[in-house]
Amino acid sequence: MRTIKHILITGCIALAVSSCDYLDQQPYEYWQPEETFIDYNKTIQMLNSVYVSMPNGYQSNYTAFLDASTDDGAYVDPANAMYKLGQGYATEISPIENRWADLYIGIRRTLYFEQYIPLLQNNAGWTDAQVESYKELAIAESKSVRALYYFELIKRYGGVPLVKKTYTLDDKEIITLPRNNFSDCVDYIVNLCNEASEIFTRYNYITNQYRGFGFLSASTCPLAIKAKTLAYAASPLFNNVQNPILGYTDGNVQERWKLAAKALKTVIDLAPSKLYLYPNFEKLFIIQPNQNTEYIVYTGNPKNYMLELYNYPPSLLGSGGTCPSHNLVCAFEKKDGSANDMQSDTRFENMDPRFDVTIVRDGSILGARGAIDISDPNSQDAIGKVNLRSTVTGYYLRKFLDTNINLSAQTITSTYHYFPVIRLADIYLLYAEAMNEAYGPNDAADLGWTALEALNKVRTRAGITVPYTTTSQTEMTKKIRNERRVELAFEDQRYFDLRRWKTAEKDLNQPLMGFRIERQDNGVVSTHEFVVDGQRKFNTKMYYSPIPYSEMQLNTNLVQNPGWR
Repeated sequence: MRTIKHILITGCIALAVSSCDYLDQQPYEYWQPEETFIDYNKTIQMLNSVYVSMPNGYQSNYTAFLDASTDDGAYVDPANAMYKLGQGYATEISPIENRWADLYIGIRRTLYFEQYIPLLQNNAGWTDAQVESYKELAIAESKSVRALYYFELIKRYGGVPLVKKTYTLDDKEIITLPRNNFSDCVDYIVNLCNEASEIFTRYNYITNQYRGFGFLSASTCPLAIKAKTLAYAASPLFNNVQNPILGYTDGNVQERWKLAAKALKTVIDLAPSKLYLYPNFEKLFIIQPNQNTEYIVYTGNPKNYMLELYNYPPSLLGSGGTCPSHNLVCAFEKKDGSANDMQSDTRFENMDPRFDVTIVRDGSILGARGAIDISDPNSQDAIGKVNLRSTVTGYYLRKFLDTNINLSAQTITSTYHYFPVIRLADIYLLYAEAMNEAYGPNDAADLGWTALEALNKVRTRAGITVPYTTTSQTEMTKKIRNERRVELAFEDQRYFDLRRWKTAEKDLNQPLMGFRIERQDNGVVSTHEFVVDGQRKFNTKMYYSPIPYSEMQLNTNLVQNPGWR
């Protein structure tokens, strides 16, 4: 069984492309479609190939998590691209967080697949009905992936050219396509998702004999992509703008939030039979997909130990990698929902349970190998002790790491790592946000849950013992945004949340802070905050990413985003 949830691509080919050549590249270009698509096994490989551009956490960002460019973290090596991105070094020539060409490669592959899948013949012992159902389901899967790729584009660039067919090498139309309005792009994504969902839903109700490969859990996936797209489309960045390429010029923000809330609740209501908030937050990030009830869209990787190698502390033979900031640590509450006093000797006691699952602090236990000692100045895990490997903030990353992996073993074990692109808690919190914006914190309208109820479901699963209550829409907004920060830390969400909320100019121009706990030989312990990076920079033009200079040179009909050349 394959679904958009089961992304198991091995040996994906990295394409060396320049400018819009990526739209002329054929996957497995030495295969002729007339030969490829009559063969079931090659058709499966072609379907696998459409996933080539999936978001993939640290593997998409120069071995660092994207959060290392935000107020939530820093990378141990200041030469790392994410460190530079946080300091505002992105340009049109070197955009750093640049997915333009990569995502259009994926889009091209989906279009190519959908163009030729009708050639598939019955050579796998199926009935004719099964062959036809497989074709439809595969097209639905491909459309879902294309919708996700366009969502990844518009959240970075605003409106982009909508490529709706494959182009040959001698077809010059591709280098004249202008950017579509943002609303056109949103409508296209929504339509793709609706078409895919209709097919998935229809085949959920036919007998097993005609299900082909099933796709039983896939119907939620395009609806989740649609719902998240609508939530972004309702967000401040894309509303009340002057240029329709960048967002909506009308004043119907409230209606867009209502539309998003309805779409998000549809996903939530469909989920219970197969998806629910996984009860163990720690295991959520290391369990196998067939046990994971919360991931809706995710990327899987071949078995390896690179995540641990990049992010374990030096004492465990790791490279330190992405270091959580003290700014993020201060966002975590106590277990009873009260604020944490970092000046208290009990600062790390009775914390929100997600804290120790997300962050390694002084004294944290990683697996069976004892406590991590950051407070001893002589420890190799102390701040800056081992150049380009020891923490720069006073903390190490814990989330996603499988502590069963021992890098010092004679034979290093490997494990599968799965990166969540959309998971159910994300949907719950987006629903809380949309409901709060549309109706306030305590009005369920006709959707069944209030914003507060959705928020508290996530907090209760996390282990927060006292439900949050408020009647203030403003206070609720603050709480939801903080909840997204701690719940979705290091899942590539905050980078885009701060932009869509239009708060990045405030949040990302603050110094990135660390926290030093130092224990002297005489037993005296001192603590103080310190500046890790005082050169973090964000200005208005950075709300939208620059279209790469090479693309602008090739296609003169492209309009650059404001402030970029």
